[in-house]
Amino acid sequence: MTLHDRSLNRLYPALTAKERGLLVLRAYKAGQKPDPEIYHSTPSSQGRAFNRYIRLMNAANVELATVLQVLQVQVEKLDLRHAWFLTVHRWSIETGVIGQYLDVALK
Repeated sequence: MTLHDRSLNRLYPALTAKERGLLVLRAYKAGQKPDPEIYHSTPSSQGRAFNRYIRLMNAANVELATVLQVLQVQVEKLDLRHAWFLTVHRWSIETGVIGQYLDVALK
């Protein structure tokens, strides 16, 4: 065990549930696994609060991400419908002009 590891092991018991949650979040954002000592050194009095922070992270990273993907697909569909509507609208204007010209020309 290095000096750095011993320093961290002494620091872990003093962390709050929020600080532990932030350490877990930073590790995941960096593409790493969190230090298991974060979990093992959590006092039972902080267990409920720490689990709440983990659930919030999961909700934001998993459930919210799924909702955003669904919304993105729906926006893409609406964008296609809007383009189709504009095309049909433009076509109706053009055919109206042609119809007026034919009315005048054939009288």
